[in-house]
Amino acid sequence: MSGALAVLLAVLKLLGGVLLLLLALVLLLLCVRATLAGEYRPDALSASVRYGPVRIALYPRPQKRQKPAKAGRKAKPAAEKRPPQKPAKAAKTKKAAPAQKDGARPALAQRFIAALKEDPAGLLGALLGHLAFAGGRLLRGIHVRHLRVYWTVTAEGDAAATAIQYGAQMALLNNLLARARQLMEIEADSLRLEPDFTGEKMPQRGISGEVSFRPIVAVVLLPRLLFRLWRDPAFKTVLH
Repeated sequence: MSGALAVLLAVLKLLGGVLLLLLALVLLLLCVRATLAGEYRPDALSASVRYGPVRIALYPRPQKRQKPAKAGRKAKPAAEKRPPQKPAKAAKTKKAAPAQKDGARPALAQRFIAALKEDPAGLLGALLGHLAFAGGRLLRGIHVRHLRVYWTVTAEGDAAATAIQYGAQMALLNNLLARARQLMEIEADSLRLEPDFTGEKMPQRGISGEVSFRPIVAVVLLPRLLFRLWRDPAFKTVLH
């Protein structure tokens, strides 16, 4: 019995050592900085994450490459045997499928873009408030780099209303930027807000930048933030 007990203790010590080693490795990986890069334009949306030497495209997802046909095979004899109508139908279906995949966006992204277009300052202000409450000291480890923002203010051709909205949004965005810089480190390359009395500059809108953070901060912060956003009535149209 004593020999079997000694073997069992040795096995348990080995398993405990392996588990501790795996836990230390996971903690080490969570402390390595990751960079989330994104860009929004009225006709395009892209997001990617870089973790060490690895870069993963989050949206749009890269399409799988089709294997090229072998050079020794010839398609002419097979095409001659088929009826003339079948190749035409196959060509139509092949063209229609990629167009639907490329043009379709996730429902969450569509709702977020719609909310951003409707009230960008209000959406960012609410999000910043939830981040400050849920994150606190965790936000000091988040660094924003190469922030570029070009946005326009228009009130459907009404010059007076456009001027009033421009002044109000300029003051609000300056306050939001000051609050955000108190919570995290932000380096902006270009920040521009312009009045657009005719609406012609709306296609030129764009937001891009990089967010550098440690994954362990996201693991702790993300559940708190999502819980607060889920309970906020202002984000029901975006998350639900």
